[in-house]
Amino acid sequence: MSRLYLLRHAKAGWALPGMRDFDRPLDASGRADAEKMGAAMRSRSYVPDLTLCSNAKRAKETLEGLAGQTDTGKVLFFDTLYSEDAAGYLRLVRDHGGSGSLLV
Repeated sequence: MSRLYLLRHAKAGWALPGMRDFDRPLDASGRADAEKMGAAMRSRSYVPDLTLCSNAKRAKETLEGLAGQTDTGKVLFFDTLYSEDAAGYLRLVRDHGGSGSLLV
């Protein structure tokens, strides 16, 4: 892998009563920040060949904000990114890193 980009989801709102943590959406500032991050990535030519993203709502919404501003490459979604430990993340990086750049 030539380059690894690590990105945490943008700011999410609090869970409403009865809502699973997995389903928490971004709040307004999180949506704006995701778009700003996409623009910053574009301006620095940070373009991943492949993106690995959690299926959690806030992670997918963060990726949507990025994708509105920059190229995110091919995207693969994994439920396990929500709950994996560091060893699990490393395994996914090794399995999908290849010779290009990777955004997780």
